Amino acid sequence: MKQVKSLKLKVKSSSFGFTLIEIMVAVMVISFMSGGGVAAYRRLNDRALVEGAAKQVEQALRETQKRASSGVKPTGCSGALASYSISMGGALGEDRYSIQADCATTDPAAETFDLPTGTRFPLEKRVSFPALGKGATPETIWVQNDSQQITYELRVSQGGSLSGLGQAEGAVPTPTPTPIPEAANLVPNPGFEIGSPASWGTSSSGCSITPTYQWTSTTKHSGTYAVGIKYTGAVGCTAQYQTSSTAAPVIAGSSYYFSGWIKASGVVNKAFLRVSFYNSSGLLITSVNSASQVGTTSWTQVTQTMSAPSGAVSARIHVRLLDAGTAYFDDLMFAKL
Repeated sequence: MKQVKSLKLKVKSSSFGFTLIEIMVAVMVISFMSGGGVAAYRRLNDRALVEGAAKQVEQALRETQKRASSGVKPTGCSGALASYSISMGGALGEDRYSIQADCATTDPAAETFDLPTGTRFPLEKRVSFPALGKGATPETIWVQNDSQQITYELRVSQGGSLSGLGQAEGAVPTPTPTPIPEAANLVPNPGFEIGSPASWGTSSSGCSITPTYQWTSTTKHSGTYAVGIKYTGAVGCTAQYQTSSTAAPVIAGSSYYFSGWIKASGVVNKAFLRVSFYNSSGLLITSVNSASQVGTTSWTQVTQTMSAPSGAVSARIHVRLLDAGTAYFDDLMFAKL
């Protein structure tokens, strides 16, 4: 009887433990819950990272707008201050943006900033705010993490208001090319095929030595000729070709398409296109720059759409090189959409 009782006690005591199967199931459940918790934490952390980057961009937009509204010319800006612009992604790098004063004669060096590590601009964007005025280049800006799983967006209206900071719904849209307008090209001698070249003049400022201006048949995008600018001096130089007059007529409030081809060789700062808008008295209202080329590139087309500002009646076209390097330009177009 004692042996039986002892056996019963042993069986009873074993009921307070766990079988091997129960232990394995518990381990699997804990592992699953831990994995889900880690994933949720990572996603929460990524969301906070992208939100912080988007807020940084929002602050940069407001700072750019504030500088433009003040009308204060920064050091290195010569001629009338046309606008302040903020460029995001593109040639700068998908994780960088810059603030630039756009001046009639010489632009100062741009201020360049980095997004937080792990975030990026999926699409190149540029917003301009006119000096001493209201309004802006309307744009939707996206900021996302490197894995492209979380995206925040900001919107800038044509009136200059900022809104929409929040997590974007759906994927970032694939950019579609702007259709080439059927209206007449307002750029005189747009391919530089006539004269040497006709309808275009040259100017420079802030240059330690005289830039070299080339009407060349050896480096061109199409046709027989293109123009080139070469500069080998110290920083602070703006060299350009510009149309000889402001005769290109525009209609205030209308949309325009602007494009051209740029080839860069050892460009330290940037090479780009510019449209300047003037009122009926011939005074500069604002300027809009294209995307820029930096370093050494093959022939690259840059395009821009814009609205002619209030009071604008005419426009002038520029092709510009800032600081050392060589840049070639060809096949420009400026036309009403």
